[in-house]
Amino acid sequence: MTGRAGGKRTIALLDSLAILDTHSIFFAGLAARGHKLTYTLATSPRVTLFEYGQPLYDNVVYFAPTTTAFTAPGLEGSQTLADFVAQGGNLIMAADVDMSDLTREMASEFGVDFDKKRTVVMDHFSHAPALDLKGMHTNVVSSNLIENEKILGPVAGRKGGAAPVVFRGVGHIVDPENILAVPILSGMSSTYSAAPLKEIPAPSLASARLTNAGTTLGLISGVQGRNNARATISGSLDFFSDAYFQHTLDTTGQLAGNELVALEISKWAFGERGILRASNVTHHRADGSNPEHLLATKEKPDLPFSLFPDPELNRQSLVYRIKDDIIYSLVIEEYDADRGGWVPYQASDVQLEFVMLDPHIRTFLECVPETGRFWKLFKVPDNYGIFKFRILYRRPGLSVLAVNTQVSVRPFNHDEYERFIFSAFPYYASAFSMMTGFLVFGVALLYSKPQKGDREGKNLKKE
Repeated sequence: MTGRAGGKRTIALLDSLAILDTHSIFFAGLAARGHKLTYTLATSPRVTLFEYGQPLYDNVVYFAPTTTAFTAPGLEGSQTLADFVAQGGNLIMAADVDMSDLTREMASEFGVDFDKKRTVVMDHFSHAPALDLKGMHTNVVSSNLIENEKILGPVAGRKGGAAPVVFRGVGHIVDPENILAVPILSGMSSTYSAAPLKEIPAPSLASARLTNAGTTLGLISGVQGRNNARATISGSLDFFSDAYFQHTLDTTGQLAGNELVALEISKWAFGERGILRASNVTHHRADGSNPEHLLATKEKPDLPFSLFPDPELNRQSLVYRIKDDIIYSLVIEEYDADRGGWVPYQASDVQLEFVMLDPHIRTFLECVPETGRFWKLFKVPDNYGIFKFRILYRRPGLSVLAVNTQVSVRPFNHDEYERFIFSAFPYYASAFSMMTGFLVFGVALLYSKPQKGDREGKNLKKE
């Protein structure tokens, strides 16, 4: 399984068309990268994502957190977006404080559990006072971005090129054992999620019920499916708005990093970065010879003609011999739209396994950075059967690369074994010494004559 570059057919499902004005910078950024955008209300009865079982779009921007139900035929409630991603589509989904149960259920399909109703993310030490309503400190400022350049490019981590971002919305949690999910933006150590019971006049936790806090509080998370489709889920619709893109931070006087971070997230979410593919997979003996086929084609004149091949035989199966020296190689490329498309991938942690039920050999591949070629020379184990060359490369931010090639391994033919084995020399010596001794003893017994004294003694005994 290898990845493919993301497409440009993008549909935006909106709560209202006013979002086109309040979030115009974000949509303009997508259009500048070549996306063909289609805008529609999520409640429109004419919305369709599939036709004849195939997706009509490559990407969905879901900015309709308050939508309670779909009215278009063919959209199956909370399964709608999950089905779209299962078909290979990509998704950016934004929630809000007033999100509907439908939005919660759709997010839970990706393993993202939003906090309880009427909860909001707050921070009394890191917030944007100019955007706060009634001093509730719900516009939190966070610089806790994931340190992964495959997801955020040059703005990854605290040392990246982006300023802190402003977030107003709902927090969420993701199971830490979920290998498909990765936190992109998390809260600061002083950030927490709570349900205010009344208007908070001063920074105090006494009037709030704490549900989630600290750096484990998720604000934006990414999920990559087993089919390499991607879904990015944000607890804030305002995070993508023009007002937050153009907000000036009071602490530093610089623009918030929302615009830069949001557009970098969209590049990863829509498959414009971090896609791996494999090509030119080859394997042969170290001396340059190719493996032979399992069976040669044989004529069968005594059998009736049949269009069906022998079901139990795979005549194209390639065969190596135990203890052969093999060279395995392939080319791995990474798609990065900012760098012009497919470029050679460089890494030192790509593993090759030679597997029959269990890995008999597991080794790191050597990389040629200029071409993206990975190769390894190894010896076939002293065990015969059906083997696979297997590469399963899974890293956060990158599409999963799975390459499997099946071959057969045979034992030595009867005329390929060594005639004399060094460790058996003592046995050879004992066998030849026994034969030599028997020959000498036989010759001595048959051809030696008895002495005269011995012959007379025997005659006297007979008398």
